[in-house]
Amino acid sequence: MTDDQFWDHIRAARAADPEEHAENLADRLSELPVADILAFGRRWVDLQDRALTRDVWGAAYLINGGCEADELPEFLDWLILQGEVTYTAAVTNPDSLADAVDGESECEVECSPAYEAYCMVSGQDDYTDALLTHFPDLGTTTERKPPADAWPFNPTEFRARLPRLAALYVGE
Repeated sequence: MTDDQFWDHIRAARAADPEEHAENLADRLSELPVADILAFGRRWVDLQDRALTRDVWGAAYLINGGCEADELPEFLDWLILQGEVTYTAAVTNPDSLADAVDGESECEVECSPAYEAYCMVSGQDDYTDALLTHFPDLGTTTERKPPADAWPFNPTEFRARLPRLAALYVGE
C-alpha cells in the first residue's frame, strides 16, 4: 500500500467525531483484500512509531490535560486520523498542533481500524499474529513503548518547547 493510498483511505472515511471516523475507516478497509488490510495496519504501526517522540508526547499531555504512557497510543491514533498534513506537521513540529485543536476538547480515540476490518473480512480474531506473520520485521509485538528521553512535563518546559500549545493550555 502506497502512502497516497493510505492517506486516501483516511481522507475518504473522514467524520467530525473521531470514533465515527475510525468506524468509517474500518468499514472502508473491510472492502479490501486481507493483504491490503494488513499493509494498512503495518503503515499505521509505522506512523505510530514515527510519532513516538517526547515532544509529541508533551503535546498530547498538554492537549489532553495529562497523558500517561498507556494513554499515548490513543493520542497517536487521533493524530493519524487527522490526516497527512496535520500528522506530518506534528511529527516535525508538535507545536503545530495548535492549528488543529480548539483548546478545549481532548484529542484521543482508541481505535484499530485495520484490526476491525481484518476481523470482519477473515472472521478471525488473530490480527496481531497475522500482521506479525505477514511482516516479520515488526518483531514479536505491535505494542509500542513511549520514548524514554526525558524532559519534565511542567509549565516552564511547555512554554519553552511548545509555546503555541502552552499559550492555549497553560496560559501566562
